Amino acid sequence: MISSIETIPSTPPTDPGSKRRVLSPCISKGDSSPNINKNSDRNIYASNIYELYIYSSIHGCIDQIIPTSYKFFEVSIGLSPKSLGLMSFVQKFTQGFFTLFSGIICDKEITKARNLSKVNTDFESLIRSPVNTTYNNLEYIDSNINLYKETRSLWPSYFMIITSIGWGSIMIGMIFASTLPEMCVLLFCLGMFMSLMGPLTQSIIGTFGSLNRGRYFGNLFLSQNIGRISCLFITANLLGDYFTYRLAMLLFAMISFSFAFYIYIYDIYYSTYYNNILANKCALRTIKISEDIGIYNLLNFLQLHFINITYIKESLIEYSYIIYNKSAWLMLIISIVNGIPKHSLNFTMMWLQYCGLSSLMSTIVYSSSWIAAIIISPIVGKVADYTEFLSPKYGRQFMAQLAIFLRIILMVILLLFIPWGRNSFIYYMIISILIGFMAGWPGVGASRPILCEIVKPQHRGTFFAVFSLFETIGSALFGAPFVGILAQNYFGYISFQKNDTQSIINISNDNLKDIYLLQNNAQALAKSMLCMTVGPWLIAILLFGLLHCTYSNDQNITKDTKVTSDD
Repeated sequence: MISSIETIPSTPPTDPGSKRRVLSPCISKGDSSPNINKNSDRNIYASNIYELYIYSSIHGCIDQIIPTSYKFFEVSIGLSPKSLGLMSFVQKFTQGFFTLFSGIICDKEITKARNLSKVNTDFESLIRSPVNTTYNNLEYIDSNINLYKETRSLWPSYFMIITSIGWGSIMIGMIFASTLPEMCVLLFCLGMFMSLMGPLTQSIIGTFGSLNRGRYFGNLFLSQNIGRISCLFITANLLGDYFTYRLAMLLFAMISFSFAFYIYIYDIYYSTYYNNILANKCALRTIKISEDIGIYNLLNFLQLHFINITYIKESLIEYSYIIYNKSAWLMLIISIVNGIPKHSLNFTMMWLQYCGLSSLMSTIVYSSSWIAAIIISPIVGKVADYTEFLSPKYGRQFMAQLAIFLRIILMVILLLFIPWGRNSFIYYMIISILIGFMAGWPGVGASRPILCEIVKPQHRGTFFAVFSLFETIGSALFGAPFVGILAQNYFGYISFQKNDTQSIINISNDNLKDIYLLQNNAQALAKSMLCMTVGPWLIAILLFGLLHCTYSNDQNITKDTKVTSDD
């Protein structure tokens, strides 16, 4: 915070301009009336939105590279579906566990920024005093206010830098991994660094208006899908056919490092450097950014709060209202159920290759679903916001139920009724596109916005982290691992040893024995994925139906608090 504030000199410096991100001015030039209370979180975090979109794209790339490389892992390392499911369990369970801590930290940083706004009010009142406006230098005064405000929005930049460096470092480590234990250790670390993205985006987007959140969440979903598709094409085709998946990991590591460097230069270096210059010119003694915000206070935060019994007791009392929130409990169960199909479908790329499709065909079919999701994602947010406008109590839930029901029908057709072989390529692609159009509606259009409405603003990151934790636990325990177990133990999947499957990648249609193996494994994976997708989706439809009865009452509990905090 500010150790001391002195009055700005009556004659301002001749060169007050500087290279920096400029936020919206508090008042226009020539208007001497103060307008202090209009400063809100949505203003100071507006400049982070596009960085979050890029961040989520890279997150999608890193998250998708493991499922995309399942076939390569089976070929080069000799991993069976059960081993691949174990790898997925390690990453997702770790990611969900650390998401809880990430959410708590994000909420504390959001609260800290709101507390700083009280000091900011005194600061604005001081520099807008008659002494400081004698020379009508309001534009110069606004630049000081805006630059001081900007110190409150740097903590997301620190978090993005640290996690991006972590992603890149782990990708480098996976290049040299050659055994299952080595992969599990690296995926454990990857899960820790992947855990921040959800709470970070939920906390920041949660500061924007309720009728715009769906649009921002839709754009975020769009960005993440772009990253996933990029990973699919680069890993399975451009590099998979000519080099190895390890080169793709090296490429994504370099992208992560480059993004971290960009955030450091654009956000941290310029903001801190020019802020200090302008602070000296304005006779502001000290603005201790590194002590008040960002990653530098994490160790002190953990030491002072997480091991402080009094703090833990106060936190439990603060969050106790959620115990009586029926909608929150329903959302918690929905998050667990929805996590199972999401990660069960990690075997889709591998299943398509066993269906006789080439690597290019498999990538086109798999990515067509993501492309459809990209096309529809901006519409999802807007339509979801409109359904809430039409029916605030029931609109989002009904929309989610309809989308899930249609996905069930399409998934049954895809896995059971399309003939095996390359000749059915066009049918695989059409159904995948239709499934992609149904993606995002339950999560982006319903679950996330509903979560923002049933918990207090200062608790959004924490409770999103809790829900993500249980969603990840559900997927880690019952998603990909159960697909592997069912395929091998109940549906007759035939495992291969290391290097035994190289000939299967480019199989000849004249080799009846190999065709039988492909068909057998394709059917085993299809039945396993069907069990772990349709079943949970049916339960999700029922749970969203129960939400019709509870959402309205639970929404009103926190309505007054949200209005006060958002405005």
